[in-house]
Amino acid sequence: MKYIPLTQHFETVAALYEKCATMSEQLEALQKQSTLSNGQLESEDTQQPLKNSPKPVEKQKIKQQKKQLDNIRIEDRNDKMIEEKQKSQNTDNKIKKQIQKQQTQIVQFSCDHCNKTFETQKIYNKHIYQLKYREKQLKRKQKQQTKDAIQVEQPIKKGKKDNNNNKKTGISIELSL
Repeated sequence: MKYIPLTQHFETVAALYEKCATMSEQLEALQKQSTLSNGQLESEDTQQPLKNSPKPVEKQKIKQQKKQLDNIRIEDRNDKMIEEKQKSQNTDNKIKKQIQKQQTQIVQFSCDHCNKTFETQKIYNKHIYQLKYREKQLKRKQKQQTKDAIQVEQPIKKGKKDNNNNKKTGISIELSL
């Protein structure tokens, strides 16, 4: 069985419908001409095929139903395509809004301490916190160093006094830094 793409199938079906429509118009025109030219004799002949032609009427009904089903299917596909386009547009709009939010949030902050520029306030605040933390640590270190220096100087002074006393006794203590 040969695979026929759906679009090609619809095109061939549409062409067949057009041919059927033109043929039915031609038949109607011929019937009108025959009734006008022959009078009642032709009209009786045309009535007999009408009695015998419930099958073509049923076929036409079936064709019309198929056309309606095809039209409904086409409309459904079109609706689905429209919905997909709307969804893609919605996602595009969401992305655009996010980008706009990001652009509006980007405000440059500059630090007075180090003259750096930061894109967001969050990054700037983090930088300021780090600076304050470093300052606190430096102050602690300086205090500790001064305490250590004071403690080291005091024993040296005591050690000198002890050295003087130790010289008399003969014991010496040496401290090195």
